[in-house]
Amino acid sequence: MASDSWRRGLCLNPTSPSLGRQGTGTVSQGSCASRPKENIHMAFTGRNTEGISHELGCLKVFRSTQPARQPLLLWRWWWTTCRIASVKFEATSNKRADNTSSSASTGHAARAATMDSTYMELVHTWADEGNQPVGRSGHRIHCTDSFLYSVGGYNPNHGPLREVWRLNLSTGQWEQLSCPATTPEASISHSLASHQGDLLLTGGTSYPFGSILTSEVLACDQQTGEWRPLHTSGPAPSPLYGQAVRRAGDYMYVVGGTSGFHFSLQAHALHLPSLTWTRLADNDAPNKNDEPLGRYRAEIGVAPGRVVVVGGASAFTVFPLDQLPVLNVNSGKWEVQWTKPDPVMQVCPSPRRCHAAVQRNNELYVLGGTDGEEVFNDVWRLNLLSLAWTRLSLTLPTPLYFHDAALTKNGCLYVYGGLDSVGSDQRSEAVFRAHLEAPPLLEAAWGAFTGQCPSLLSTDLTFTNNDLVAAGVPRSMVKRLARLPKKTKDH
Repeated sequence: MASDSWRRGLCLNPTSPSLGRQGTGTVSQGSCASRPKENIHMAFTGRNTEGISHELGCLKVFRSTQPARQPLLLWRWWWTTCRIASVKFEATSNKRADNTSSSASTGHAARAATMDSTYMELVHTWADEGNQPVGRSGHRIHCTDSFLYSVGGYNPNHGPLREVWRLNLSTGQWEQLSCPATTPEASISHSLASHQGDLLLTGGTSYPFGSILTSEVLACDQQTGEWRPLHTSGPAPSPLYGQAVRRAGDYMYVVGGTSGFHFSLQAHALHLPSLTWTRLADNDAPNKNDEPLGRYRAEIGVAPGRVVVVGGASAFTVFPLDQLPVLNVNSGKWEVQWTKPDPVMQVCPSPRRCHAAVQRNNELYVLGGTDGEEVFNDVWRLNLLSLAWTRLSLTLPTPLYFHDAALTKNGCLYVYGGLDSVGSDQRSEAVFRAHLEAPPLLEAAWGAFTGQCPSLLSTDLTFTNNDLVAAGVPRSMVKRLARLPKKTKDH
């Protein structure tokens, strides 16, 4: 997990003398334009800071006496601050990586070793006229850099939730993308992936659980919310729910699942460009030839030549995490392999089902889950090549199971929904996030900017997109403020 160095570097006081008087938008002469440059040269010799000095100089003459223009001044200030913080964090990270290079096998591993924090924040969300999604479990989420998409789910007080919502990650605004009339009926414990602007759903059930089963692949347009069936070829998975799914390269991998009575460990891969299914392994009998037992609500990680299954449950068994089923994709054979415990704690994660997991490179992050009695809030990282576990200091703010998690391209982790106690009829509405590594400069600047602009959290903006572009905000970031057309929200 990322050190908080980059975050602390952003938390400068806007009323500091070096940044001028609050309310005038001016910067004191001879302060901000000279000292940061001098400090950077002292700490990080050899780094070109001409651009930073120029930006700081621009702040001297940038004035804003109108409240509507304050966000534009903030952008300039946050952008400059983030550039300085980014230089400092990069130098610090490189220094730490150099110090740990003797024990790390790759530069990525050395960098990951420095990124461990307990910081996970609650995302403030809102919606027009209070029309927010209710708490849910059994849903699936997907993240782009701009939006979090939540598909389906279940709430005992509302029944099956046949709907798609999207959360603007910049403003925290929820918008309904599709309604029950157009959303597939089998939208509980389904598999979800994305491809070329579509959300892809397969498998799943409705309530009562197991009453509806499907193996059809359906696509939802991320812009319009329109659903359509996709015509696939090849041997498709059996109609099940509770499968584990992972998108890797041009393939969507689907493993396991249940009909409500029978538990499977079938493994299939859908080649997305051609929409062709391939059967990777066909294990449909319990403990056939000492192969792993079928299961549902497991998670999988995909590495070159292998698929690793983590946890899950059958009717009477919650599977351990010190031994994991590993599928050799080339031979189609399963093998149960021992994992390596955390090197400090000398333990592996507890057995669990209904946990969430995200994959970044060849590492799988496992969050929460339950063994049927206890609900967990721990977070573990599994190296999919060495099968070595690492317990992170990061924890979920509350124990959760039947939740889901997703990653943005830049490594920001989001967690949504779930239950915090076994058998509860309450479902969480909360969205949490944490950075798995320090965000790129532009992302840090944008996050700091949107976090300090309350006017963005309103339907009555006091400035236009052109105002933001004129202030130097990249158009790619301004596009993230997009909202659904009224006709889409009201359909």
